[in-house]
Amino acid sequence: MTNSDGGEFLIQELLRAVAKEYSWPDSKPVEHTVAKIDLAILRAYTGIYEESNAGKITVSMKNNTLYSQATPLGPEPQELYPESSTDFFILSNDVTLSFQKDEKGKVSKVIVHAFGHDFEVKKTS
Repeated sequence: MTNSDGGEFLIQELLRAVAKEYSWPDSKPVEHTVAKIDLAILRAYTGIYEESNAGKITVSMKNNTLYSQATPLGPEPQELYPESSTDFFILSNDVTLSFQKDEKGKVSKVIVHAFGHDFEVKKTS
């Protein structure tokens, strides 16, 4: 039990530290490679995404870099690092985002992979 709103992050960090110390084979960190993505693609991902279980996620762009702001990740925007033209990761947590397009080719949702769960969050604006 933790005495804060961000307790799950503390527990994840503790688990990573114990797993590393004891060489648990199933708990190795995932390695990501940063890809170079066209700015027009990045701009298409900006907006507000909302879902009842995942809450509100705001994706913004500053200095040609995408940022995500969501309550579970803390008050500060987190930089999104591109792994491909649709998949992004955050350095501070085990969180990845996969942007999806509808049949017309417009970005319509993001799949958030966080803490062993997947959340489909629809773009609202």
